[in-house]
Amino acid sequence: MRLAEKIGDAGGHADTAAFIYARKALTHFADNSRHDDPWAAELYRRARDRGKRHARHGATTA
Repeated sequence: MRLAEKIGDAGGHADTAAFIYARKALTHFADNSRHDDPWAAELYRRARDRGKRHARHGATTA
């Protein structure tokens, strides 16, 4: 998701401070969802059973 990624400027510097709270909120929401929702917990457990792991920190999605 684009809100959770670092945003770079023309000089190549990352502007992480602007989105730090949004990034933390998104990751906390996702983590809480998998714990609180039986469907999400089961989906997460099945993925882990298949050998899936968390995405690398900072990985981009298309």
